[in-house]
Amino acid sequence: MIHAGFIVKDRAAEDRFYMDLLGFRMYWHGGFKDADNNWWEIQVPDGTDWIEYMLNIPSNANKQERGVQNHFSLAVDKIQSAAALLRTHGLKTDDQPEIGRDGKWSFDIYDPDLTRVEFMEFKPAQPPCCNPYTGPQPHP
Repeated sequence: MIHAGFIVKDRAAEDRFYMDLLGFRMYWHGGFKDADNNWWEIQVPDGTDWIEYMLNIPSNANKQERGVQNHFSLAVDKIQSAAALLRTHGLKTDDQPEIGRDGKWSFDIYDPDLTRVEFMEFKPAQPPCCNPYTGPQPHP
């Protein structure tokens, strides 16, 4: 697992816990628009895995929206190969891998409870949209 993301209501309070108390450090942040901060990613103190705050989510978000936001991500070397393998195991979707605003290839599927399982390549394929990475990239 490369990272996990979860809905955060108060970023400052979460930063006091994860960054100040536990020693996490900034990795990347971005949003749907270049000036937005919808995703705040902080890396573990002595590694490259991270957690992702999912910000600006309405308190009345439905089950599907909460399932999209609360997620975990599995690292893969090649996203196209991972998607093809999932399809040979019976995955039925018309969705295709895509490059996210963070510059990394990813592919999303959903478990029966609508929790997102994201597959993501270790390194960006292109520069991120709006802010540079400030921490080291994960590796196999």
